[in-house]
Amino acid sequence: MPTHSDLQQWRDRLDRLGEPHGGIVVGHIGWVIAGVHDPDGIEVRLYTVERHDGQ
Repeated sequence: MPTHSDLQQWRDRLDRLGEPHGGIVVGHIGWVIAGVHDPDGIEVRLYTVERHDGQ
C-alpha cells in the first residue's frame, strides 16, 4: 500500500526529471500528487490511502 513516504520519493523523482506537478496535498483520505501529465496530456494522479492526521 503506498505511503506518504512513497509520494515524497515520487515528488523528488519528478523534480529531478523537471516534470511539473502540483506537489503533495491532503486528499479525502490520504495524500495525492496531481498535475502530472502523460505524453498524451492525460492527467495522472498518485494517491495514498494511508490516513493523514489532519495536516
